[in-house]
Amino acid sequence: MSVRKRILLPLLLLVPAAALAQTSVDDENDFRTRLTVELDKKLDKGLHLTAAEEFRFKDASTAIDQFRTSVGLSYKFNSYLKASAAYILINSHGKNGFKEPRHRLSADLTGTWKTGLWNFSIRERVQMTHRTGEFNIYQNAENAWVLRSRISARYKGLDRLTPYGFVEVRNTLNAPTVKAVYNSTTGKYSSSTGATEAGWFIDSWDGMYVNRLRLGLGMEYKISKRHGLDLYLLGDYLTDKEIDASKDGTELQSYTLQHGLNVTLGVGYTFSF
Repeated sequence: MSVRKRILLPLLLLVPAAALAQTSVDDENDFRTRLTVELDKKLDKGLHLTAAEEFRFKDASTAIDQFRTSVGLSYKFNSYLKASAAYILINSHGKNGFKEPRHRLSADLTGTWKTGLWNFSIRERVQMTHRTGEFNIYQNAENAWVLRSRISARYKGLDRLTPYGFVEVRNTLNAPTVKAVYNSTTGKYSSSTGATEAGWFIDSWDGMYVNRLRLGLGMEYKISKRHGLDLYLLGDYLTDKEIDASKDGTELQSYTLQHGLNVTLGVGYTFSF
């Protein structure tokens, strides 16, 4: 935690609220980039198998963020409805090299409405991300569940070019609910009810809130029957509940609601066969 946060958080948390030590802290904004290579294999009518490798960069696109390897299966029932499922292996990079990998499973359902040269669609995706290795159980859940809801529009009247845009809301489904208040006399947190030796506790892992709003604009270019490019720009406004606690749970440093804005430029290539 930064020195600024260590100084400001105790002062801000003096507000006598109901058993919840939480305040807002703005994160630094970032410009990021992504590069994706995807293979799309048609197995049968409406049935496709995909595999992709994605490289993500952060800190003004000067540092490695993640490598993502994915495989998915999709089935288009008709021109209006499609279902898909995917597995993603996430390798994140930090100050001390690559962290323990995370495993992500997702399932989604997409409904599409066509009118003239426009295609409008609604997609609902449920996703679960499993943490591996050692991690602080007082800061992170082993399995993080989210629901991602997206509304998109695509224009089909430019031959090989297909411009598109979308709005997506991501809902966290199992955020921690912390019971604690800041004690200005002792300089520590203490629980208002259900006191433990640590002076605070996680009441549950079933808290739900919107933790990301994403806006996207892009352009797909069909080079040929088998080759395609995708150029897009994403804007992510993030809201995350962050717990900073000791690994044994005996001390709560802070419980904050952090905000940040990330802008991402992405380029994707797809080979279909």
